[in-house]
Amino acid sequence: MAASTDWLKAFHGPRGAQFSAQVKRLHAEHLRNYPRLWFAGRTPAAERLRECARYAGSEYVLLKEAVRSSSPLFFRNRADERLYRALVLNESFSADEWGSAIGLRETQEWLEEGLLDREDGGLVCRFRIVVTDRVFLVLDAKRPLAASSVGRAVHFEQDALHMLRYLARETIVPGVDYLDVGTGSGVILLHLAGFFRRSAGMDVLPRAAEIAALNRDLNGPAETVRVFQADVFDWDNGTERFDLVTWNMPFVFFDEEYGSFSPSTNGGRLGIEVTVRFLSRLPSLMSERGRAYLMTATPVLPEGRPLFEELKKAAARRGWDVEADFLHPFWIPRLGEFHRKERVRRFEAFMVRIVPGAGRFSVRKKPVFKMALDGVHAAIHSRNGGKNDHR
Repeated sequence: MAASTDWLKAFHGPRGAQFSAQVKRLHAEHLRNYPRLWFAGRTPAAERLRECARYAGSEYVLLKEAVRSSSPLFFRNRADERLYRALVLNESFSADEWGSAIGLRETQEWLEEGLLDREDGGLVCRFRIVVTDRVFLVLDAKRPLAASSVGRAVHFEQDALHMLRYLARETIVPGVDYLDVGTGSGVILLHLAGFFRRSAGMDVLPRAAEIAALNRDLNGPAETVRVFQADVFDWDNGTERFDLVTWNMPFVFFDEEYGSFSPSTNGGRLGIEVTVRFLSRLPSLMSERGRAYLMTATPVLPEGRPLFEELKKAAARRGWDVEADFLHPFWIPRLGEFHRKERVRRFEAFMVRIVPGAGRFSVRKKPVFKMALDGVHAAIHSRNGGKNDHR
């Protein structure tokens, strides 16, 4: 059952500064030293094997809650464990247990302002905290939004984790201006803002922009990071140009009869329409020395990968060097029949790097272990008959 009050409003109300200070203190004193939603103590190869094992058991979810919840946690004390379970895992605790964790007065205030909600005889937090290696994020909990909330819930999705891992291996060239499109929680923006004098995050969804702005304020300093709500295709950036542009792009190919869907996931025709359109928008955003990192996907059709053809054309036309780095295959079983009619065999997620160059397009070769695991992945998908959802 949804709460009546949107927790996000509490951070903008009379007690907003107080709540922000409390959350920062809880993170600094109790949460930041514990397992993060990063590699969770596993190498990427081992994690892929674990994904396949979970998927084979019909419990595969691309955003692996179990990476967080089943990892060995070694807490210094009971209070730290309880706060981790309450604020990171969103488990329910009694009012007395919340009182011992954050204080009796604070528990009452959190309840009054909608930060806590009554559920199953206990109290559960309406937001959750995610900790990466550089920042911590306050996001919507994996529960229905409050009745007074506007827009769709904002979560930390697996795509953002893939993008963070990729960017951690890249050499980020410091510059003046940086733009993160579709900023969502603000995690990519906040990870890279320190490399630039000025940074901006934009999102077409008002709630996402509001949560990203909150996370900017919580992580600070906020003076050099701007967050706003806008559609990148309608936004007039005038003469403003950026040395780096990033976007964890929408790339799901929906059936028009499927129903409502979020612009944060709908990639248009074949899942590549938004990406192709953005390739035409990008020159008006990038500086002369600018570069871009895009996370997107291509369907694999009998005749090939249509996005690759568009990337080749863009590279030749703009004089860019474009490299596509394979991440993982995925299927969307609830849309399986529709995709089969469209002759889609599977989808493949890629990181795309765009830099000034000589108009070349290349695909980074998959490591042997990835090729083997992808074969296992496809075999499991065939065996399961599409009962697991990868997106």
